[in-house]
Amino acid sequence: MENAVACRAAPDQGKDVFANKAPLYKPLWGRGAFGGAVLAQALSAAQATIPAGFIADTMHCHFFIAVKADEPLYSHVERLRDGKNIATRSVRCTQFGKCAFSAILNFGRTAGRGPRTLQHQPESPVSPATVASIRNGELSSTSQVDADYPFESIRVRGKHEDGHKRHELQRIVQMTKAKFSSSPVQYTGDVAQHQAALAYMTDNYFLGTVPRVHKAHRFSNEKLVKNVVEKLGEGQQKAATERFKILAKEELADAASRTAKGEETDTKRIPSHIEMMVSLDHTIFFHNQDAVRANDWMVMEMETPWAGQDRGLVLERIWTADGVLVATCIQEGLFRISQDPASHL
Repeated sequence: MENAVACRAAPDQGKDVFANKAPLYKPLWGRGAFGGAVLAQALSAAQATIPAGFIADTMHCHFFIAVKADEPLYSHVERLRDGKNIATRSVRCTQFGKCAFSAILNFGRTAGRGPRTLQHQPESPVSPATVASIRNGELSSTSQVDADYPFESIRVRGKHEDGHKRHELQRIVQMTKAKFSSSPVQYTGDVAQHQAALAYMTDNYFLGTVPRVHKAHRFSNEKLVKNVVEKLGEGQQKAATERFKILAKEELADAASRTAKGEETDTKRIPSHIEMMVSLDHTIFFHNQDAVRANDWMVMEMETPWAGQDRGLVLERIWTADGVLVATCIQEGLFRISQDPASHL
């Protein structure tokens, strides 16, 4: 993960311009580089221009075009504000002279925050005892099929997943942690790097909550899989096809299990197939930054309050293993459902 979030100065591109040190991760099913990788690069670049004693509080982002994983991504940082207690940065990430992503970030000074403050947070959907009991649980298929994933995930059942009503199935819970080169016991790192790793992981299966709630197929969509596999080299096609089969098996099993109690199952229902799914915007509110340890398991709960007009909205809350809320995220995405009945066969 430390390589995935690292950036370097690129003075040949201008003042306060940075580039990724390592190639960006591209998922097998992705149109371009993983969105979390782009988020982390923008945050790391902004962090490089911030005085000591400031940490990221908020990050408001927009995705414009797919980022090529094998080309440099340049993060152009503009210093909008350097106040006594707040610093603000604007970041434009570009490739080939085109803006692919933008972000506005606020950083707050850590010193001087008084002990007396208003405090509250929602309870984690997974207890610390449960987290401890499933630390060595089976990794999700997305973690298993791609060794290049710089983090690992385990699907878990939250307190709200056994309800009788449809809206209670709109919540998805999983545990995630970053993979660093050192062991979790040895590696500590600083707040900035842990925040960059957290930003990277916030995009993990975030938007996928919407099709999962509707039991819409992504990985078992034969047309989509064929389009992806045909673009690969001959030596990669067979392995890619097998990896998609693993993902499809998990997807279908999950859809079968996510039926509200008392709901009649229509065996004749034609499943929806996702033709395109892309992120439009992504916001992160960082909380309790000193508690973030990206190399330890964190609990992520995602829910989708609305979908329509080819768009979907998802909310995400992230807790540490012992139940401290460290981030709240909001993401909106664009969804295209196949209108061709033949594509559902």
